[in-house]
Amino acid sequence: MRLIGFIGILALLAIAIFGIVISIQAGDLKGIGLMLLMIGMLGLFANMLWRGAQISRSLDSSERLAEGWAGESVSPFFRDQIAKSIEGHVLIVGTAASITMAVATQTLPATSIFWSEKAARHTALFGFWPLLAFVFYVRICGPHFVTSWPKVMTMLAVVAFPFLITYA
Repeated sequence: MRLIGFIGILALLAIAIFGIVISIQAGDLKGIGLMLLMIGMLGLFANMLWRGAQISRSLDSSERLAEGWAGESVSPFFRDQIAKSIEGHVLIVGTAASITMAVATQTLPATSIFWSEKAARHTALFGFWPLLAFVFYVRICGPHFVTSWPKVMTMLAVVAFPFLITYA
């Protein structure tokens, strides 16, 4: 379980480094500051994972913390909650659309409908939004994860937000 956490932190670190490069090229001090803040947060997350591993090793097998807060694995959460709920489907489709738009704004800024001077900002917005959308999903739908229409509509608004900012 922690291995997945460290792999995720490394993936986000690569994205943050990519964001710093884009910000340096654009001369955007706010972008540089935000990416440095993100790297600092990733360092804190890695530190927490490392400390959790140390605590888990010191406890006997009946008190291990490796499986999660309630002793369950994360895989059933993705399989049973996200993949089988309407809100989860909205999250998956919105994430795929955001990632597609991030790739499009980075690779085709002059030939697409995006303004070339804002392509780096749009890439960062669409690239980071799936992470924030997942956090919003957990906040909006949790802790019981029962489907309701207000939650579905809120998730639709969450995944549509970067598109509204870009095109409105």
